[in-house]
Amino acid sequence: MGVVTFLAKLIDLGITMRKLLFIGAAVVAITGVDAAKAEIGVLAAVNRDMTGARPTEQARPIFIKEKLVQNKRIVSTGGGGGQILFLDQTSLTIAPNSEVLLDKYVYDPEADSGEMTVTVLKGAMRFVGGRISKTSPAVIKTPTATIGIRCGMGNVSVRDGADTLYMHVAGFSSTITSGDQELTITREGGLASIGANGNLEYLGVADGGFIANVFRPGATRQCGGGAGSN
Repeated sequence: MGVVTFLAKLIDLGITMRKLLFIGAAVVAITGVDAAKAEIGVLAAVNRDMTGARPTEQARPIFIKEKLVQNKRIVSTGGGGGQILFLDQTSLTIAPNSEVLLDKYVYDPEADSGEMTVTVLKGAMRFVGGRISKTSPAVIKTPTATIGIRCGMGNVSVRDGADTLYMHVAGFSSTITSGDQELTITREGGLASIGANGNLEYLGVADGGFIANVFRPGATRQCGGGAGSN
């Protein structure tokens, strides 16, 4: 399946899922609770055929409104997909044929700050930043790159051969690192690829045709977009 078609399926999911973002809107502090068992978010929408597994469990089907915890591995089949809504209102929309690990999530609602790390092992995912990314970058890892997203939105696709395609959709900035290479993108629609060998390349701003096929119109921005050479 091509990257554009693959990511377009992701956004098609988002159209319906947006109606369900009210689920889990109450913000609860993770305080005095075993972090491995503490709720970090909820499965706000699911388009069948998704499984989840905690570190000590076998994978099993997961359903809408299911509470999620740190270190949970989410897997979607070719007909699956879903959306996760975290306590700080960060959301992840997961495409078919994807595997995502919720590595780390800490959120203090009183300070309105925290940290989060998510790994995309394969497939595609859209990230929409919530309160955490307004004060510190949310971290998305892939087999070939680490992406820090400040106050914004991004799409990441881990393609066959483990290379990564990333688009900075909107917001302040996305900083991509691979080995000793680093690239910061502030322009909306800025594209970068990270090869299986770790080579990081800026591809420029996506053209209208690409964006029309990948992103739904009127995507909500969490923060104002930046301006820069990349």
